[in-house]
Amino acid sequence: MANAPDLESETLARELVRLGGFGARWVARFLPNIPYEVHLELVESPTVVTSNVRRLIAELGKHVPELKSDENAGLFTAVVGSGRLNLNPTIVSVQIHALDSRTSVFIRAVANEGAIKQHSARTAVERIKPALLGETP
Repeated sequence: MANAPDLESETLARELVRLGGFGARWVARFLPNIPYEVHLELVESPTVVTSNVRRLIAELGKHVPELKSDENAGLFTAVVGSGRLNLNPTIVSVQIHALDSRTSVFIRAVANEGAIKQHSARTAVERIKPALLGETP
């Protein structure tokens, strides 16, 4: 489900430039991409889960055309703000699969992390997870 690491790195660097200018692109080249992922099995139908994920992704982030996203295949990808003050661009991908009586949901996020860890990828996933589980934050 993951996008190619080079594409992820380039996308994250470009998004950092929008926040911090050219110097941010140079620095982003040296920051590691830190992923975080979780797998859920939900009792809702794939149609309901797809609708919920579509809404969440639209509310939390923006679609970036070069990142894989195909609603018909159950794949949603966006760049969201995460970390401190939601200023760290984070790529979030959600893959939905129909199971016999449940729906499988795989959520993966990746973000650049520097010396001060913001846990941006984990924070982004943990924003989506409770919403899909029907939990209130």
